[in-house]
Amino acid sequence: MSTSSTFSAPKLPSKDNTDFKAAELQRKINETKGIMENNVDKALKNSERIEVLVDQGQQMTDNAERLNRNAGILRRQYCWKNVKLVAILVIILLIIIGIIVGAACSSSKNGC
Repeated sequence: MSTSSTFSAPKLPSKDNTDFKAAELQRKINETKGIMENNVDKALKNSERIEVLVDQGQQMTDNAERLNRNAGILRRQYCWKNVKLVAILVIILLIIIGIIVGAACSSSKNGC
């Protein structure tokens, strides 16, 4: 048995290899930085859109409340108009019935 061992010293990184790895690492960092900046820009735009939507939602809520109030007022106005119309029709009907009864009683010989 022969024990021959081949032992070689670890390879030291060459300057060219180190520069290449550093450049590759810097490229990846710059790429990641660009992606993150893009994501931050998108997040800011989304937050601006959300603020606009919140404002529009508040305006819609205010308009709905105003519409509900105005609808209640209008409903009461028409209700009173309807009551007045029914009252006028009842009075006219009573007058017509009175005229008919009065005419019938005055034309009959024995009275009412």
